[in-house]
Amino acid sequence: TNALDGSIPAIAGAFTVLVEVLRALRPQLMEHVRTVWQSAHILKDAEAYWMIVMNAGRRFSLEEVRDVRTRDEHQAGDIVMALMHVADVVTHRASLAHIVPEDEGLLNLAVKFGISCSGRPFPNTLPLLKSDADWAQPESHIFVLDSDMDINSKIKKKAFCEPGNVTFCPPIAIVRDFILPAVGSFEINRKDENGGNKRYTTADELSADFASGAVHPGDLKPSVSRCVNELLEPVRQHFKSNGDAKKAAAAVSDQLKKMAKKKK
Repeated sequence: TNALDGSIPAIAGAFTVLVEVLRALRPQLMEHVRTVWQSAHILKDAEAYWMIVMNAGRRFSLEEVRDVRTRDEHQAGDIVMALMHVADVVTHRASLAHIVPEDEGLLNLAVKFGISCSGRPFPNTLPLLKSDADWAQPESHIFVLDSDMDINSKIKKKAFCEPGNVTFCPPIAIVRDFILPAVGSFEINRKDENGGNKRYTTADELSADFASGAVHPGDLKPSVSRCVNELLEPVRQHFKSNGDAKKAAAAVSDQLKKMAKKKK
């Protein structure tokens, strides 16, 4: 929410983009997935939802809520938002919750409240990446809707890739966290005089070759770009042909452009 300056159309668009990306990448799986919008879910029984918000306010002290969610400039709003988060989790009766590390305290409030009310266990958590990235600088991030030219440019020009440095190497991290889980292998394309093509099935093997100098950044970067583009091509085609997906992506893009203008 904060990352998109609170724009409701952009926030809704971002979640629609997420769902449509999953449909493009795993269509068979998504046939069995039903998307529920929290706003619509609340309106089905708004009285019960706000009763949970009020009961959560009675259950926790002001200090407990402040400890997990306080921004000095919007303290009152943050307190209400934290209590609403409790109601969000409780009313959905979810078994799995996605969180960013800085919001773990919010989920803990919901878990405590839920257990105190029902005695049953509440959601397991699936951590997401940190949310404090500067989304107004899109050139510093790779997005699922980036064009092939965007991917090539960002990895070539922006991705830190010091020869032999495996302690911090974003291209290897992309292979480990994105390419290998998706397709099971990663191939370096290079000239015969540089060792020829080589296929990897583990990130450790790739890291060992990179650390020894057997793999050079000049070969690693374009190979990563090629694989990322191949994986994202079904997403691009889906967003070209699906009107709802295209509209959602435009809403997010327009908001990011507005935020970028504010930065100037």
